[in-house]
Amino acid sequence: MKKILNWAEHLEEWVLAYTLLMIVLLSFVQVVLRYGFHYDFVWFNEFARYTCIFMTFLGASIAVKTGAHFSMDAIVQAVPERTAHLMKIIVNLGCALFCAVVVYYGTIHCLKLHRFGVKSSAMRIPMYVPYLPIPVFSATMGIRFLGKMVVHIKAFIKNEPLQS
Repeated sequence: MKKILNWAEHLEEWVLAYTLLMIVLLSFVQVVLRYGFHYDFVWFNEFARYTCIFMTFLGASIAVKTGAHFSMDAIVQAVPERTAHLMKIIVNLGCALFCAVVVYYGTIHCLKLHRFGVKSSAMRIPMYVPYLPIPVFSATMGIRFLGKMVVHIKAFIKNEPLQS
C-alpha cells in the first residue's frame, strides 16, 4: 500500500511539472503565432485558464504534503511543545474542515453544471470537467491535513518534541 501511495505522490508532482511545462510552451507558441504570423488559437485562453485551475489546486495539495504553505509560527515556537501540538491539531482540523466545505460546494457546483449540460465557449467541453479539480484536490488536501493532525495527536500523546 505504501508503495502505491509513494507512486501516486510522485505522479502528482510529475503531472504538475509537465502541465506547467506544457502551458509555458503553448504560451510561447501562442505569442509567436500572434505577433509573428497574426494567427491566434481561439481555444488557448480558455485552455490556459482551466489548466491554471488544475495546477493551482494540485499544487496546493502537494504544498500541504510538503509543508510549503506559508504559516505564522511565532506563537507556536513561543509556547511549550505540548501546547504547540494542540495548536497544530486545531489548525489542521480547521483546515481539513474548510477543505470539506470546498469539496461539498465544489461537488454541488460540478453536479449542477453536469445536469444543465453547460459547455465551454471555445473548446466545447462540458463545463463540469474544468471544475472537477476543485473538489478532487480539495479532498486530497483535507485528507493530508487530517494526516498531519493525526501525527500531532500521536506526538502530543507520546510527549514528543515538535517537528516543523
